[in-house]
Parts: sequence; structure tokens; C-alpha cells
Amino acid sequence: MDVDDLEAVKDLLPGSASVVREAIGKGIRRHNAWSFQVPIGTLNDGLFDAFRWSPFVLSHFKTEGNLEIVYVKRKIVLFPSGGKCFHSTFASNLASIRASGLLIGRNIPEFEPRDGFFLDSRQYIHVSGSVDSATRWHYDLLGREEAGVVLEVDVGGAGARVFCDPRSNDGIIEAMNVQPQWIGSNEVLLPSVAEIQELAKKNGLVCEESPKTGRLTVSKDRSSKRYEGSPEIPGAWWRLYCDFVNVTD
Repeated sequence: MDVDDLEAVKDLLPGSASVVREAIGKGIRRHNAWSFQVPIGTLNDGLFDAFRWSPFVLSHFKTEGNLEIVYVKRKIVLFPSGGKCFHSTFASNLASIRASGLLIGRNIPEFEPRDGFFLDSRQYIHVSGSVDSATRWHYDLLGREEAGVVLEVDVGGAGARVFCDPRSNDGIIEAMNVQPQWIGSNEVLLPSVAEIQELAKKNGLVCEESPKTGRLTVSKDRSSKRYEGSPEIPGAWWRLYCDFVNVTD
């Protein structure tokens, strides 16, 4: 983001977005994007729509106080002429996705972000470049209690581009919906952490988790194996599940 980019971003702002305009002028460069803070609730649907088909993308999440951090970045296209990517969601959403396709969150009846960190899901459809990446995204970010599912999305068939999420290595589909015919018929089901724990218990495994380090140590008889995860998130449980045959031998 250079000076010309920032001026172009300001030109996209509606006349009523004076708070955002002022905040941009006080921002800083962070993670290859321009970052600034605004009071929670300042960004509305109309503001995101002003950027939706522009060369720039907005991203935001809540902080501990009454502010939210906003990132704006020039779009970096990951799949310029189509291709396939993968969407991770709760398994409970599968039936509605098969019926209606993928929608941005605000167009889903009774939608509510699960956590303030995921405010962007109201405005975007997020995807990953591989099944493995989408799987890790589910376990590391969506929580421990619910089963998940990974779906293949044919963005080429849907005629959509995928550009880089300003805050991660994953992508955002440049569309407000993806019709059901462009979603693969085979899905990867992801058991909940609670289900994995129960399966481990039935197989005589003793699991000890360290939330601060994200390490999961699995023991059986006198042997043990350690699985690495990120701090305070359960990604290590999926690695245990994938390796279950070797662990239980």
C-alpha cells in the first residue's frame, strides 16, 4: 500500500464514512497491509459493498476494548482464471449448503458470527488452497465442540476469482454466493475433538494436553507420542486422529 493506494481507498468511501476516512490517515503499515482502528460498529454492509468489486479488500476483527482493527490491502489474486479450493464449516451447515450453496454470512438466515475474531464471515466466503489447510483451519480456529466438514469448491466453474485474505494465507471468493452445482459431491467429515477424545479413550489411550503450548501427549502402556499444535487451540487433535492406526498399534 502506497500513498496513491491510500488516496484510491479514500475515494471509495461513502460521504458518510468520515470516521473511517480520519482513521485511515492515522493508520500504520502492518503485515503488508494498511491497518487502522475504529469504534466497534463503524463498518457497515454498505462500506464493504463499496469495496467488494474494487481493487482493494477490507478485513476487520474485534479487540478487547470497544475498538476493532481494520486491514485494507490491494487484492492479490490467488486463482486468476478459476481452479478449485476448499471451504471448511460446521457439519451442521452441510444440508443448507447443499440446498442453497455458499453464501456470505449476512445473507444466511439467523447468521451470527461464532466469535468476534470472525466478523469477516458476515461479508465473505473464505476458502483454503488444500484439504489439509482447510482441516487445520477448522480445528485451530472454529472450536472444539462441533464436528466439521470440508467441501471442494469449483471457483472456475462458478466464474469467480479467489484473492488473498489480508490477515492469513487463505483466500476469499470474489462473489456473494456460489451455487450448489459448483460444490463437490464428496465431503471430508471432521469429528469433533470430543469425539476424538472418546475414541482415544475406547482404544486405551491416555491424552494429556497443555493449553499454553498446544502440545498433546498420547500414551499407551509405556510408550507415548507428542503432537504439536498452536497455543491454546486443538489442531493437534486432528493430527492424532489422522495417525490413529499407528498410535493404537
